Amino acid sequence: MPRIRWSLFMATILLVGSGHLFAQAAAQDVVNGVVVDGGDASNSREVATNAPWDSNGTTFVTGSTGLVDDTADYYQIDVLRTGTLRLDLYDLAADLDVLLFDSAGNLLERPGTAGPDAEFIVYTVTAGESYLVGVVPFEGVSSNYVLWMVSPSADEDGDGVGDADDLC
Repeated sequence: MPRIRWSLFMATILLVGSGHLFAQAAAQDVVNGVVVDGGDASNSREVATNAPWDSNGTTFVTGSTGLVDDTADYYQIDVLRTGTLRLDLYDLAADLDVLLFDSAGNLLERPGTAGPDAEFIVYTVTAGESYLVGVVPFEGVSSNYVLWMVSPSADEDGDGVGDADDLC
């Protein structure tokens, strides 16, 4: 009978002796250094995980999706100022897509980059509105990811990056 061995470092469960991957546990999703409730961002737009802005007007997310029961990750952002929102999805091992929806769930933007290449969205948003950001695996793949979101208030000089130039 095969033995099951846990690998905490890789967060995987391997079926030892068969050489096949038995299951893969999802890594925890983290927003601005805080693990999201339950360790995994919501799989549903209807109950998206809140992703607050940090003091610089950015949100930094590390996560994974496409593993076991983790079919997608959805985050809600609340926009405080009208202007340009930038979403960057990178450090991908497989083809994940970043999607931007309005608060009613209507798709606003989808870059559609093929393969594990980084994706980004630049979109004009309205103050006082909420938006949903989805990280969705393409055709059943799984991958870790980094999602960096820059609010309009963080990008004073309009270069698409909330950086030291904006704090002057």
